[in-house]
Amino acid sequence: MEETAQSWRDRRLLLFAAFGAAVALFGFPPGRLWLLALLAPAPLIAFSVQNPPKAAARAGFAYGFGFFSGLIYWIAYTLTVFGYLHWVISVPILLLFVSYLALYPALFSFGVSRLSENGGPKWALAAAPILWTGLEWARSYLFTGFGWGDIPQALWRERWALDLAPSVGAGGVLFLALCLNVAAAWLFLPGKEKRASAAALAVPAAALTVLGVLYSTEKPASELVRKGVAGIVQGNIPQGSKWEPTQNDAIMKRYRDLTLKLTGEGKADFILWPETAVPGFVQFDNFEKRAVEAAAKAAKTPLIFGAPAVEAVPGGKRQDRNGVFSISETGGILGRYDKVHLVPFGEYVPLAGILPFISKLTQASGDFRPGTAVFPVPFGKEGLKAGPLVCFESIFPELATAQAKAGAEILVVLTNDAWFGNTSAPEQHLAYSAWRAAENGLWLARAANTGISAVFDGQGEMISSTKLDETVSFLAEVEYRRSDGLLQSKLSPLTGPFSLLLAIVIYSVILRPSKKPGKKV
Repeated sequence: MEETAQSWRDRRLLLFAAFGAAVALFGFPPGRLWLLALLAPAPLIAFSVQNPPKAAARAGFAYGFGFFSGLIYWIAYTLTVFGYLHWVISVPILLLFVSYLALYPALFSFGVSRLSENGGPKWALAAAPILWTGLEWARSYLFTGFGWGDIPQALWRERWALDLAPSVGAGGVLFLALCLNVAAAWLFLPGKEKRASAAALAVPAAALTVLGVLYSTEKPASELVRKGVAGIVQGNIPQGSKWEPTQNDAIMKRYRDLTLKLTGEGKADFILWPETAVPGFVQFDNFEKRAVEAAAKAAKTPLIFGAPAVEAVPGGKRQDRNGVFSISETGGILGRYDKVHLVPFGEYVPLAGILPFISKLTQASGDFRPGTAVFPVPFGKEGLKAGPLVCFESIFPELATAQAKAGAEILVVLTNDAWFGNTSAPEQHLAYSAWRAAENGLWLARAANTGISAVFDGQGEMISSTKLDETVSFLAEVEYRRSDGLLQSKLSPLTGPFSLLLAIVIYSVILRPSKKPGKKV
């Protein structure tokens, strides 16, 4: 009998793991089954309400392990191909990271179950949106943060979801989505528990009321400055060639040729190159500086491009930065922004000073230091400003909003997704650009080394895009607008932290010894 019960428990865990993997593969980019992603938490909520905390936590971990394994499998590819690690090392690193991420749905399921055990299913259902949203916010910022795989990422093409962005941001959409999951989970409950928890339907009812109010009132909007044209260059430089000194001449020639190609198609206000497009320091008189100046002069157009930068610091030392430069049509530097949110093990090695052996795990890690502020860079003669987001920064909404508040009239994303190869990661990364544009009501131009480059309007709609591994440049009509971050800039920063604070309070209460006997598995 015990063996049969154990076998059933094992099968349930496998089912949750398989379900999580299916959600990642078919509900998230490049998958299109967004409804699957939207309602994915519902079965987990329903299971947790009806089962003891340990069983719920195991189910949550199994779901999370399957989900993140299917979502970020490409990390093993990146570590193996570009980190020069053998797959015997890279795969365990991936599984270790996936196991860490799976702790969040495990902790969520445990909390829902404990609430149901102590206070009944209605309290568990009512608290579920708070717990999930709070834990997702913690995942996005704890240990430098990895918010990849939140529900809004799967909704980036859905007009109804993006229309909510100016008011509540992606974080608010996440919370409202969890409220809808409460209603879906309630439908899974048996009759007795369904009747006992009917009061919890006030949560999705309130969410639907909020949705109705948001859709029936005038949406916050940015102010049009003028219309214009942006040029985007996708150099398609293989990652293995980017930092080979013997390739510098060929790299700069390709960017120059793609840039000059645009001059025959029309006049751009600026031309955008990807992250670290220039493989050298343009602050010094060298080949790279002269090449980029010549390209701007030949095109008679300002350039915005990524290149490593160097910053002098006290003590006669220097720091390398992941920079974004803006230069005029005559080649003079107009401004420079340094990436503030670096990628651990990609652009710097955490704890390298304390644990030096960590830096030996991979030869590919950089030694950049973060910038100190978020601000736009000017371009052209009219004083227009572009707000840079470098690669990983585009998944953090507060950085785009800070650029909008600082006066950016257009957002620009510069990224090098060659690290990901031909996997699902480039489109997953692209999805966040739609949200950053929609949240702030600003157009967004995106230049990716190997793709996907794109232009989004102020509602988050993708206007044009390239394909992966395509060597191409194109012009796109854009709008320059002024935005104060809109209503979401006031509400969205509170949603995650407030939910996490409430979640901490809830966990501090439910972790006290239960007065009720536990349920049977």
